[in-house]
Amino acid sequence: MILVQEIKQWDLTGKEIEYIPMTWEDRQRTRQRIKTKSGLELGLTLPTGTLLQPGDILHVEGNLAFIVATREEDVLVIKPDDWREAALVAHHIGNQHKTIAIESDGILVLYDFPLEVFLKKIKVTFQREFRPFNPHHQSHHP
Repeated sequence: MILVQEIKQWDLTGKEIEYIPMTWEDRQRTRQRIKTKSGLELGLTLPTGTLLQPGDILHVEGNLAFIVATREEDVLVIKPDDWREAALVAHHIGNQHKTIAIESDGILVLYDFPLEVFLKKIKVTFQREFRPFNPHHQSHHP
């Protein structure tokens, strides 16, 4: 097992890339084992509070670089019709301390059945999709 204790900048000139798809939860974990497609085992022992971002290079082994990628996740894409709906939804999600991602097509939140019920009840437009979830901030409350 190769220990990864920090995220470094590597020269990737001439390197092959192996992407390591990770969920939002996985990218927050500073201690974990990862088995790559090529069979290499990486042991992450990153500093507390490290948040892995898509594109972070975990390790380079010979001619192969191992890079973090987002994995598709079960999300709700919420599409409020106006600022009042947006404020109501944001208030409700914030009270549950859920992490969101603001995208051009809506507010993304990891799938949650009670939230789905709430959105149906207040008649806010949303759809359930599988897509990458990559919040642009670090205010997540575990």
